[in-house]
Amino acid sequence: MEDIKQKAEFRTLLRKKLTAFLKNYDYELSLDNQNQDQSIPKNWVFRLQYLGKTKIEIFNDDWRDYTEYFKLKINDKEIFVLNLNNYKNIEIPFEELTAKLIDNI
Repeated sequence: MEDIKQKAEFRTLLRKKLTAFLKNYDYELSLDNQNQDQSIPKNWVFRLQYLGKTKIEIFNDDWRDYTEYFKLKINDKEIFVLNLNNYKNIEIPFEELTAKLIDNI
C-alpha cells in the first residue's frame, strides 16, 4: 500500500475507530497532533496518545519520510511497528494493531 492517500486514510481510520475501540477499555484520547499548533513543525508528525490504565501512543517518527511506519508504545515501551506497505488495504493492519493492544493492555 504505497499510495499516500491510503496512509492518510489509515490515520483517519485510527482517529475514528481506534478512539471508539479504546473507549470500550476505559481509555480517553489525551493527545492528537491534529489538534496541536500546526505552525510548529514538530506537531506535523502523526501522534495519538490515550490514557487509561496505561499510556498508549501510536505515531510516525517523521512527517515527511517513512510515513508508512506506525509505531505502538505502551508505557513508553515500543511494542509493535506496522509497515503499511505490507498490506493491500487498511483494515488488516488496523485489526493487527487492535489485536496487539488487546494482548498488551
